Amino acid sequence: MSKVSEQLSRCLHILRIIPRYPTGLSVKNIIDAILDDSQFEPVCERTIQRNMKVIKKLFEADIRKNLEGEWCWKENAATISIPGLTILQALTFNLANSYLSSLLPSSTVNELQPFFEQANAKLNDNQNDKFVNWKNKIAVIHQTQATLAPNIDPEIHTLVSHALIYDQQIKINYLHSDNNEAEYTINPLGLVLRNSITYLISEIPDNSHVQIFALHRIKAAANLYRVFKRSKDFELQKYIKSQHLAIGNIYINNQSSKVTQNLNDRSIDIKLKFTKDLFKYIAETPLSENQKTTVYEDHIEVTATVQFSEQLIFWLRSYGPDVQVITPLDLRLRLIADIERLNTNYEIH
Repeated sequence: MSKVSEQLSRCLHILRIIPRYPTGLSVKNIIDAILDDSQFEPVCERTIQRNMKVIKKLFEADIRKNLEGEWCWKENAATISIPGLTILQALTFNLANSYLSSLLPSSTVNELQPFFEQANAKLNDNQNDKFVNWKNKIAVIHQTQATLAPNIDPEIHTLVSHALIYDQQIKINYLHSDNNEAEYTINPLGLVLRNSITYLISEIPDNSHVQIFALHRIKAAANLYRVFKRSKDFELQKYIKSQHLAIGNIYINNQSSKVTQNLNDRSIDIKLKFTKDLFKYIAETPLSENQKTTVYEDHIEVTATVQFSEQLIFWLRSYGPDVQVITPLDLRLRLIADIERLNTNYEIH
């Protein structure tokens, strides 16, 4: 490789590794990164400083130094992609922006924003490409009534996501549904998007109790910068499945749920009776690996081992008169109690 070619390749490599503000790289960091790449010869600090002068001159509007004197791209700098985004890559970024942004840390979304913009520009410039209309041919359906997402303070979202990444304790002011505001010191454990609401799952450090906070109800937040140790026993997916956020804690104070309290966090063997019209759907989307379906003349019978949760109740209720719980008895009694309450609500006087 000629001297000019090596300098050009090194400058392009530096452009790729320089992070976006506020993160930056010192000249020493850049040298270390170059030494890690076998295609480059070792260089001195003065060489990198000369390279940075060239880069700064070429990208004066986009390259700067942060508060620590480290080199970085400006926050709103356009991305430089060599050889550039393909149509499929642009489509992927576009879909990620549509469906994943609410689940990503705010800092990550900010980092990706230039790529999202580049992706949109690529798609807009290639309207005749057969892949561009893919996003108009797919959809994600939430199996509930569509609702508008509540407004979340972007600064609070940024602070919470940062604390969640680094396992740092935070203090929040939280507005409860009864309009009473309370202050909590919490250990953030996870974020869950359910329908249009984002929930923060947190541990109260004084008693290790896990509590759910709707992110839009957090009115103020401060990072205490105290690193906490996450419990090895806590698993977000297991916590969700157990009952807590399956349908948004709707039934926590439901008196009928006392019937099934002894089923919480347990696997249960269920036997269900469905109308025959549902056979194909139930057979194609089984409840578990061990599901067995028996077809009778006027109905179908389904047996399966499932984890009990409020989501299971919600799912059974969604079938209305087309399903009947045979066993276990506690589950059957729970559905009976819910139906009786529903009947009372709709009594005509």
